[in-house]
Amino acid sequence: MRPIPIISMTLVMAIATILLPNSAMAEMSKKKKAQYPKRDELPDVHHPLVKKWVAEIDWSKVPKIPITKAEIPNCPDCPKHKKSIPKNACWWTCDGCVAHDDIEVCPREKAWGLTYDDGPSEDTPRLLKKLHQANVTSTFFVVGSRILEYPETLVEEVRQGHHIGLHSKITCFFRDPYMYFW
Repeated sequence: MRPIPIISMTLVMAIATILLPNSAMAEMSKKKKAQYPKRDELPDVHHPLVKKWVAEIDWSKVPKIPITKAEIPNCPDCPKHKKSIPKNACWWTCDGCVAHDDIEVCPREKAWGLTYDDGPSEDTPRLLKKLHQANVTSTFFVVGSRILEYPETLVEEVRQGHHIGLHSKITCFFRDPYMYFW
């Protein structure tokens, strides 16, 4: 499957931030930001691009797991009884399951896995400075709407050698409005 354009645009913005002078990046960033919903605002699910992306999903590879509803802006609560989670579902937060390819322990004693979630934010530059001073790298799971706010912070994470994972466009509550596609 081809990359989803939001992810592609995120990468384009990060690369452009590295290669373009600050003034050119700022102007490009303003133009691109205007094309996206505001922070934590759901995109229009009727937009032609969204419909196109959904049409590209190979639904035969999507597990047939019941949808767990939640009230926006909260993430779904764990079921009261762990046995109500389907056997083909792996919901670590609720039942502690581990997939065969999950990394759940560090490879050697006194080694740590370090991750940060849902950034970047206005506090990330201070964190990056501390990690750099300690000669430590981490994995940052970033949120698309935050990248639009802090593109230079994402670039600095990459420059310092951190790993980047794209979490989503917005956090937790992005799932519910899309359920009618399923």
